[in-house]
This record gives sequence, C-alpha cells and structure tokens, in this order.
Amino acid sequence: MRAEDVAAQVPPGGRSAVWLYNEVKSRRVLVSLALHHAFAGFPALGQCDRPRTVAALRSHATLGLLHIARFHLAERTLVTQVGLGIGDIANSEKRAKPGRATRSQPPAWPDGPCGRVAAAAWNGQVVAYAAHLTQVLRGAALTVAPVPPGWAERCAARLSDLAFHAFTGDLDGPAERQAAALAAHWFERDLVPLAGEWLHDLAAAEHMVTLSDGAEPRKRAAAVGMMARTLLTSTPLAERAARAGDLLVDLLSASPKEPAEVRDLLDAASRRGLALLRYGDVAEAEASFRLSAQVDDAPLPEHDKVAYVARARHNLGEALLDAGRPLAAMVEIEHARRDRDGARTEGGRTEGGDDGAVWRRRTLTEQARARACYAAGRVVEGVRLAEEVLNDRRDRLGGLDNANTAAARVTLAEALLAAGHPTEARYHLTEAHRHRVESLPRHGYKTQFDVVKLAEIELELEDPDAALRLLADSCATSEWFEQHVSHRLAADARRVHALALASTGDLTAAELILRDLLASPRRGGEADPVTLTLRRALARVLMSGGEFDGAADLLHDVRRAETHIGDDPAGQAETLLLLARAAHALDEDPCPHADEVAALTASGIDPTHLHILTARHDQAVRLVQAGDLDSAAALVHTLTRRDHLAHDRPALGDGHPLLAKALALTTRLGARADSAKDDQLWEEA
Repeated sequence: MRAEDVAAQVPPGGRSAVWLYNEVKSRRVLVSLALHHAFAGFPALGQCDRPRTVAALRSHATLGLLHIARFHLAERTLVTQVGLGIGDIANSEKRAKPGRATRSQPPAWPDGPCGRVAAAAWNGQVVAYAAHLTQVLRGAALTVAPVPPGWAERCAARLSDLAFHAFTGDLDGPAERQAAALAAHWFERDLVPLAGEWLHDLAAAEHMVTLSDGAEPRKRAAAVGMMARTLLTSTPLAERAARAGDLLVDLLSASPKEPAEVRDLLDAASRRGLALLRYGDVAEAEASFRLSAQVDDAPLPEHDKVAYVARARHNLGEALLDAGRPLAAMVEIEHARRDRDGARTEGGRTEGGDDGAVWRRRTLTEQARARACYAAGRVVEGVRLAEEVLNDRRDRLGGLDNANTAAARVTLAEALLAAGHPTEARYHLTEAHRHRVESLPRHGYKTQFDVVKLAEIELELEDPDAALRLLADSCATSEWFEQHVSHRLAADARRVHALALASTGDLTAAELILRDLLASPRRGGEADPVTLTLRRALARVLMSGGEFDGAADLLHDVRRAETHIGDDPAGQAETLLLLARAAHALDEDPCPHADEVAALTASGIDPTHLHILTARHDQAVRLVQAGDLDSAAALVHTLTRRDHLAHDRPALGDGHPLLAKALALTTRLGARADSAKDDQLWEEA
C-alpha cells in the first residue's frame, strides 16, 4: 500500500495524518543523508588542470558530472532505493489534496553539509552532490567570468538534483552523453547569463582553431587571427587576447613576405599591442606597436606605409599616456595627426581608404589628443578638444546612442574631472556607462573603467561611502579581474578603494591595501607610473593618520623619480602639493614646494589646474594662520572667480568641495566673492 492510500484512511485534521506526513518527510531526509554519506566515501575526483578555454571549461564540468555517474554505477542498489523513496513521497505529495492533513512547520536544521542536504531533502531536492559540484562549477566559470558569492552553490544545488534524477532514471544509459548534456544545460542556464552571449562567439572561434591543427600556416593563422580578434573585441579576456596575439604574430612572421601577409602581420602586431595595453603590460605593448610600424622594406604602396606608421604613432601615444609620460605622448599623437592630415590628396580624399575610414582614424586621433592634453595638465584645452570630438561624433553618428559616442563622453568626463568639474563629469560618465553596460561585456575593461572613474569622482566630491558602494558592486578589485582583464586597472580600483576607506576613517585597512599593491611583483622600478601613483596615495593615508615623517620620505622618493623622468607635470604638481602639506605639519618651510608648484605653469600646466588651485588654497590657509589676511584674501580670490575660460566654464565647477572651502575662507576673511550670481527667478523679482 502506498503512503497516500494510508493517508486517505486518516480523518482530516487528525494527529495521525500529521505524524504520517512528518514520517514520510523524515524518510526523504534519511535517504538523502544516506546518499550524501555514501558519496562522501566515494574516491574523490583527481586534481584537474585549470581550464583555459570555453571548450575546456565545458569538459571540466562534464568530467565533474561524469564522476557522479560513475558513483551511480558503483552504488546501483543504493541509488535505486533512494530514488524509490524520493519518488514515492514526491508522487504522494503531488496527488495529495489541500486540507487532507495539518502539516507542521519544517524543522530547523544545523549548519553544515549534512544540514543543507537534510533541508533540501525535506523540500524534495537531492543536493548530496552539491559540495562536489560547487568546486567544479566555480573552477569552470572562473575561466570566463568572476563568480559572485553564492552563485556556484546555487548552481550546484540545482544541478545536483537534476543529475540525481537523470542518472537514476537511466542507470544503463550512456553516462558520458548524459554528463555532457547536463553540462550543456548548466552552460546555457547559468554560465551564459553570468558571462554574456559572447561565449558562443568565442566557442566557435576556438573550434575553428582546433580544426586548423595540422593545417598549412596560412589557414592556421587565419583561424588564430579570428580567435584573437574575437577575444579583443567581444570578450573581457584581455590576457588571453594578448597570448593569442603572440601566437598569431609568430605564425605570420614565419610566412612569406607577400603584401597580404605583411598587412596581416602589421594588423596582428597592432591588435596584440592593444590587448597588452589594456591588460597593463605597457612596455610589451610599446614593442608591439613599434613592430606594427616596421614598413620600410614592406612591399606596400607609399600611402599604405604612411597610414600604418600613423596608426602606430597614435597607438604609441596611447601607450606613453599609460606609461605616465603625457608630454612625450603629445608629440607622438601630433605626429600621427600630421601624417593623417598630410595623406590627403588635392581632391580632398585620402589615399588610405574611404571617407568613413578616414574620419574614424581622425576622430580617434583627436580623442587621444584630448586625453594627452588634460593628462599633461592643459585641462582647459583638453575639455575643449574632448567636447569637439563628442559633438563631431554625435553629428556624424546621429545622436548619443552609440558605443563610440559613449567613448567620447567618457573622455570628456575624464577631462572635466581633471579640470575641476566633477559634477558635470559624473553626469556624462553615468550616461555613457548606461549605454556601454548594455552593449559591452559587463565584466570587461571599458565598463569596469567607468565604475572606477565614477568612484574617483565621488571621492573628489568627498562622498567616500558612494565610492565604496560603487566598488562593492564591481569586479574591478577582484583577483579574477587582475588575472584575466587588466592588472593595471585592478590596481587603480584598489587604490581608489583604499582612499575611500581612509576617508571614512579606516586608515589601517587603507594602508594595508596600498602596501600590498606596492609589494606586488607586477610593480616596475622607481619610475613605474603605477608605483608613483600608489606612493602618493599612501602618503595621503599616512598624513591622514598623522605620520608626516613617513609620508615625507615617500614623497621625496617620488619627487626624485619624477625629476629623472622629466614628464607628467600634473603628477609633479600633486607630489609638490603633498610635500608642502607635510613640511608645514613638520614645522618646516613649505614655501619652496609651493613655489615649485607655481613654477610648473611654465611647463604648460594650466594656472587654473586643480592641483595649482588647491596649492593656492593651502597657501591662503597658511597665510591666515600667520596673520597675513590681505595676502590670503588676494590669493583665495583667484579660486572664487566665476568668469568663463576658453572651455566656456569657470575654473572650478559648482559643487566642487574646493570652491566651497574657498568661499568659506572668503567669508571668514570678510571679503566678497565673485561667485555671487543673480539667481533670482524673474517672476519673483
């Protein structure tokens, strides 16, 4: 007699029905625990290599499921009995009518693997294999995406139940095919929504490479080239894109030097450089870009040689920007700009391609020029150029709903932040990020760059809690992002995170993060731009904790490296600004450092640059402390002026904390600020 037949003989609401219901539920728990105990004693799956490709991660998941299938074959009697027990109860519950018995609340289960198995069994699920599958699925997923907390556990619990019923329902079926089918289900059900639809494109490209094994070099290079391009343009996996680029360049370098092969080699070297630059290996990227400019002996028309050299110079300028050398970058970018302008014929067209391609190259160079300008401290011109690029793309592409227009908005936001307009920068960057997160991989470099820059803007606006919230929802600080996407952007994200923690008062955690970053083997020598930036950040944290001696020592090291490089005036201004603060706190004379900040304007940095204005405010505060109120008032007056500069904005944007401090100091000095505006509504006049 079945359980539901017994239950039907018990009067509704009777105590015996409650007892029977709990009894059969307890039977379900017991058989699941027995299954869990038996599987725990089954020989574990051997250590597997970390998967590196989409095909390998699917094989990794399949192997983990095949291990469960082998357990079912080895313990056929047990799993059959467990299946009968689970199925009997499940069917009786499906046929049970509401109100037949009063059901008690489920019991409270202890924490731990057995408790989770029991709790799931009470609700009709078999998660005896979940612990095993959690490790398997996490390892597979980490090949292509960061794994959020709890994601692998939820996937494993669901797949464990499916695997139990699939293998129990057909013990004599083809186990490998069953495991592969379950792995394919997990891939589409869970992994594709986590990582993105680009997984299918990458899987197809990898399959083409597999089919090309043993083929002639040209066919092999074509397949590898397709995979390298897919990795660079469609996926977040910059590290893999760079390694695929290495393989492609090696294949093409061994090919005959025909025009088609030479073009492919130059393009492959350029794309490899872009992948390396995104990943953060700037020196290797520079070498790759220089390879893409080696056209002297190439069997190509002269106008093509000019186009390839111009592209290489443009890319070298971008690499020099990331190397912390904006002045040198401006030279290369200006060369690229002149080369592309000089390629025009008398008819107004360009030898290197159609008008659309010419415009695309030109607007990319103008965007790089804007970036170099504001990075070199020429923020007014940088904002103006970035705005011109944005307006040009909006007019040409028919609006702002375009990935390339969004990229121009990001550049404008960076320029506005450097120019002291964080509120306007946040608006443009938020709008650009909204579009990019829909059209680009969510875990990729560009979308995560937006988040890091937004957090930096919140720090500039003195809202560290907002910065921490942004970074908490981002993968940019994760180990996965550092290994697969960009170790350079990961370091930048952790630096911003540390500064946000310091602003909330958690100085110990902030210092620990920064010192760990400085101790990383990825850091270069004394002139490494990331190292210099991290040391400035650590000096800020140390000064926040009153450790001015240690901060001053760090800053003097940074200053020596900067003097040797002779570039990056904006970075030098920040270092000197911090040195002046440390000297004042140590009862030393800050004037030499403050004077050096002012003298940097001779190297091209704008007099209204944020670091210059901050140094003036600091000096005004020191003058007030010394009793020189007139000099302080004259100095702070330059911060509160609201007349528009060449970029059609005042030096400091509305809502900037430095402007608020300057206005407060002006009021304290009894002076009148130029910021007073007639903002009264006309209808209320």
